Amino acid sequence: MTHQLQLKFNEELKPRKETEYIILHHSGVKSRHTAEDIHRWHQNRGWAGIGYHYFINKEGEIYTCRPRDTVGAHAKDYNQNSIGVCFEGDFNKEKMTDAQLSLYVIEFIRFLRIAYPGSSVRFCDELDGHKTPNIEGFRKADFWDGYEVITSDPGEFDRMSEEDFQKLVEFYIDGDENL
Repeated sequence: MTHQLQLKFNEELKPRKETEYIILHHSGVKSRHTAEDIHRWHQNRGWAGIGYHYFINKEGEIYTCRPRDTVGAHAKDYNQNSIGVCFEGDFNKEKMTDAQLSLYVIEFIRFLRIAYPGSSVRFCDELDGHKTPNIEGFRKADFWDGYEVITSDPGEFDRMSEEDFQKLVEFYIDGDENL
């Protein structure tokens, strides 16, 4: 299930002009926490708010955090051209849950690839050189590439409202006929 959070940011967020990467992160915190907790932690550090566009909790629920058409604050040198997806947990100390590895979550990541043609999925540890051992099964899965674009106008998704984009995600993943 996907949820749209209505978070207040400490400053105006800049629009993102291009999307080359979908970067998958782990929160680095083993104890239970929410997207709202991360938002508060980031604000307490003097930042605008949560740096990730999406948060996936241990139950596999997907939360839209930062507006998807804005510059993120999740991967140094990659924020201007990427979407950040954060999974709840510390994958140096624990494994991803079955729900985080579910077909629903995988289809969500696939959908982002389709919505942003030419983008590629990267893991945070590929960017900064450290190894995150407990995402290896997720990393080795051969399902990130090879999907055709479902629109001839790549900007179509950027012009959609968050609500319409959320409905399209639900339709793509669930086949929801309430679109």
